Amino acid sequence: EKKLQKNAWKNTDKIIDISKKSLQSLYDVFPEFKEKAKIIHNGTDIDQLQKKCKENCDINCDYENNIICIGRLDENKNNILVVRAVSILIKQGISCNLLLVGIGKEKENLINEAKKLGIYDKIHFIGFQKNPYKYLVKSKVLCMSSFSEGWPTVVAESMALGIPFVATPVAGASDEMADNQNCGLISNYTPEDYAEKIKTLLTQKDLYEKMSKNCIN
Repeated sequence: EKKLQKNAWKNTDKIIDISKKSLQSLYDVFPEFKEKAKIIHNGTDIDQLQKKCKENCDINCDYENNIICIGRLDENKNNILVVRAVSILIKQGISCNLLLVGIGKEKENLINEAKKLGIYDKIHFIGFQKNPYKYLVKSKVLCMSSFSEGWPTVVAESMALGIPFVATPVAGASDEMADNQNCGLISNYTPEDYAEKIKTLLTQKDLYEKMSKNCIN
């Protein structure tokens, strides 16, 4: 596979990466193509986003302190980290609800984990939605807990709606979009640290409002 990639890239004029970390991966594996490479981030259609977020939700999500995950329910997305973080927050007396927008093979594991932790009533499986933005706009925090990403578009979309995020150290979100944690907070992969980052956004009103404005800017 590496040989095929090298042969293909040898015959290209430019190699376009979508984030700093993906560009660094190219440098690490194929340093000889460094001069050919540049970054162009994936775009976000803000006008369309603002229209779609005004649609009415067909599933009730008027809960207190919604946090939201949008995407496939699979092992890479690592949503179980957020479920465990929510459990910690509730034990600390922080009221919150988790909206999971998406489908996937991990759903059963997430249900079982929520039941085991005694927070099943706080985890809301919204399912696949053509328009997830009408749920995103009703949330205070977007959660990105993946092990690997190239440029998580949903984080940029969340920012465009003024919604700060908590992310694991994945490409795009943890550097460019977080902007030195002015727009999003970066957690490690422990539920305790992830819960602490969410708690910061839910409880520090002045910081939240500042970050929300930073996101839109």
